Amino acid sequence: MKFKLLVILLSFVYCASADAGMYRWVDENGEVNYSDSVPPSKSQRGHAELDGYGNEVDKVEAAKSKETVEEESWLAELEKQLKAKQLQQSRKDTMLLNSFATLEQFDALRDEKLTVLSDGLKQLQLLRNKLLKEFERMEQQLKNSKAGVAKKRIQGFIKTNQENTAAYDRAIQQNTKETQLLQRTTEEQRKRLSFLLENLENAEKNAAK
Repeated sequence: MKFKLLVILLSFVYCASADAGMYRWVDENGEVNYSDSVPPSKSQRGHAELDGYGNEVDKVEAAKSKETVEEESWLAELEKQLKAKQLQQSRKDTMLLNSFATLEQFDALRDEKLTVLSDGLKQLQLLRNKLLKEFERMEQQLKNSKAGVAKKRIQGFIKTNQENTAAYDRAIQQNTKETQLLQRTTEEQRKRLSFLLENLENAEKNAAK
């Protein structure tokens, strides 16, 4: 009877010991400590709660420093921007593949646009040259004119001529910029299309195997 009572008492003691929790925490020197509570001054460093068998039952992460929070925020924003760029590129790729089945189709449309710009530039230059010749003619008339009314009229024509010439100069500059932009963008698009078509062809070959 006494033996049974002793066993029961020891069981209660063992269970109580097993249920008693402990904490594992690391101090500022990197040393691991065990205690029945975490010192308040160390609570921000994080700790683990252990059961009576030494098994980890809960874990509290260390509080993040201001630098860590700022770095994580920067990385999250960087990842967000990267995903946005990837999505934008994916849409551009889809548009390219839906628009052109071959590089020849792409080249034909590019050349057509360049031809339109080139023809427009030639027309602008032709009209501008006519204005310059007209300007020279009116300048000569102005020198030969003696009447005040006639001079004023010629001067008015010359002013209008100069304004028109300036307008054609701006149009020629705009045409040149558009041509350069088209050449640059189509060169990049062609390289991308070539890459996409090659990948598509390889994928089809692998699927056929």
